[in-house]
Amino acid sequence: MSGRERMNVETNCLQCGEMFIRMARNDREPKFCSRKCLYDYRRENGFSEDSILKLSQNVSKSLIGNSRRWKGDNASYVAKHMWVYKHRGKARICEPHPEHNALRFEWANISGKYLRDVNDYIQLCPSCH
Repeated sequence: MSGRERMNVETNCLQCGEMFIRMARNDREPKFCSRKCLYDYRRENGFSEDSILKLSQNVSKSLIGNSRRWKGDNASYVAKHMWVYKHRGKARICEPHPEHNALRFEWANISGKYLRDVNDYIQLCPSCH
């Protein structure tokens, strides 16, 4: 299998024995159907609770924004607008003028400081933006 090729691998979970299909890369076959089974297996086979807790904290750390690549308030203009879209959804109306019928609407920053505050953004049509 070359570097970019991937194939489905049908295998049994080492913990629960359930059959599952995963994408295998570099001839490495996944061994567990879920993180729960992985951690249960480690608990039963000599891994300490401290090491399991440390592993699970590292995973959750990267998921909640504490990873080394997290920029917080120093994120780019586009990244902050994507963040607003993620938390407030698609802009659908022009808040100051609901009677404006535009084809698209945009999230606009109110204060001009581009803070990570979802209430610091307002929905506008392009003509009001």
